[in-house]
Amino acid sequence: MKTGICQLCLETKPLIKNAHVLTEFLYDDLYNDKHKMTAFKLSKGQLKRNDNVQKGTRDDSLFCQKCDRFFGDQYENYARKFNIKGHKKGYEPKVKSYDWGVEIFNVDFQKYYRFLLLQLWRMSLSKFEGYSAIDLGENHNETIRGFLKNPDIILPGKEYPVTFQYALEPGLRELVISFGKKRDKNSIPYYLVKAGFFIWIFYVKSPSHKLPTNIDNIRLRSDKFIAIKVIPTVKRIIENKVSEILKS
Repeated sequence: MKTGICQLCLETKPLIKNAHVLTEFLYDDLYNDKHKMTAFKLSKGQLKRNDNVQKGTRDDSLFCQKCDRFFGDQYENYARKFNIKGHKKGYEPKVKSYDWGVEIFNVDFQKYYRFLLLQLWRMSLSKFEGYSAIDLGENHNETIRGFLKNPDIILPGKEYPVTFQYALEPGLRELVISFGKKRDKNSIPYYLVKAGFFIWIFYVKSPSHKLPTNIDNIRLRSDKFIAIKVIPTVKRIIENKVSEILKS
């Protein structure tokens, strides 16, 4: 282990080697039987399996062992219940289905919201080239660090609003990809993260920016936890990005 400053406790300690930037189970849809990730190529508008395999993204400059375990104990072990393997192990979320998506009722919002912020924060901190476009800046990084370090603080979800979409189509769901800062039609900055069938849009705004009503209505909140089917605009953004990467 190399020694450095842990990004959570801010103490100089041995840092764990090969720490995941995105939580391990988010790669479940991508790993093969040998626990390696299969790459994809675009063919006639459809993503096809490639013969190349790769490991999930990792970084050895982020956390000490104690803080990395803290993330697992506080947030990641809980969020794991909502992935496919969690369902196979007997956890069944209480869900009401609609034409536009689902509403999930038995969610510990504080844990799951912080789990999502953890993904965004680690990508912002990471030196891995694939996340270089995600840079929240010192102030936002420090704010999120405080939220993660203090799980007893009640967060309503307005701090960094998150919308939750999902894509179940073969090929589209088998992707882990992130995007640099974008702006919506109201000029509010956001980051889009695609991990398996999860699609999260994080709005990183100043207090002076008011979230549009249509976004505020579908963001994750303590009294209403909804996931909507991927909207065409977001689907096009993902497909265009994949095409761009594969052509480069």
